[in-house]
Amino acid sequence: MRHNKLLNNLWDSRCNLSNLSNLILLTMALTSTSAFGQAQNVNVIPFKTNHQNTQYYEINLSDAPSTNNVLFFISGSGCQNIKNKLYDYFKPIHNKFDGVLYSLQKIGVNQDSDDSTCSKKFIENDFFDEVVKEQNLFIKSMLSALPIKPKHVVLIGASEGAVVAAKIANINNSITHLGLIGSGGDSLRNNLRLLSKVSFLFRNPDGKFKEIEANKESIDKTVWGHSYKYWSSILDVNVGDLVYSLNIPVVIAMGEKDKSVPIESLKNLKNNLENQDKENIEINIYPNADHKLIDQSLSKSYGPDFLNKLLDGLKK
Repeated sequence: MRHNKLLNNLWDSRCNLSNLSNLILLTMALTSTSAFGQAQNVNVIPFKTNHQNTQYYEINLSDAPSTNNVLFFISGSGCQNIKNKLYDYFKPIHNKFDGVLYSLQKIGVNQDSDDSTCSKKFIENDFFDEVVKEQNLFIKSMLSALPIKPKHVVLIGASEGAVVAAKIANINNSITHLGLIGSGGDSLRNNLRLLSKVSFLFRNPDGKFKEIEANKESIDKTVWGHSYKYWSSILDVNVGDLVYSLNIPVVIAMGEKDKSVPIESLKNLKNNLENQDKENIEINIYPNADHKLIDQSLSKSYGPDFLNKLLDGLKK
């Protein structure tokens, strides 16, 4: 059941936090108690970040969600609309997490975006520092609008979103638990060098790196599906270093057969962490699974196992 008309009446173009608080409470009250009965129970709510309009998605993860528990999800790269993916991915933890899920849609992505052609607005905003700023602003805005300070603020990032999430966890002390999917354990520069050994698509990475460095602000020149500006902003962000600096519980998951990020980078991080006795970080490598944690040969997803391991940390 959609309530967009009522929600839009509450929306203030200045993103007034008082109105936002009312909006959050209203959508929680109006959402069906059968939160996963139909996909339309993913609430779509307008949001303005850095003077640009986008929207966020909200799912009640229990029949009577508590504002004491909040989960934020940051998606991977590209301009595909993430609404329907959220419904499917988080369904296994319905009523296992007594709280609400929020996920901000990237700027320049509309309801029908399918990642085949990205808008100019999306490309202009598609670089690491901007995405971190947008997502962190969203998290702060949502938390400040809640009636109480949540006990648990869980942040999950997938692929590119995992790198963004790891960065935010380092600069936003509201985050209490972090989950990363398909992140690897090194910089993208080093990951691409490893991938070049097994994939023709990533041939001659160092040659491309030089071109990127010479045109680091260009959004017109592209390689590997993104602008030079995108790559310049994220190539040397090392997710392993970001994770290592954290003291909050962190659960990292990756498929053994991941073709987008080399599994070696996470194995190296795992070995380094074991030598340093970092007990707050748990690494899970799933056999025969791909970048989405799916074993295609068995049609089995390890997503639920990852989510349950992450939620187990809330009980400690």
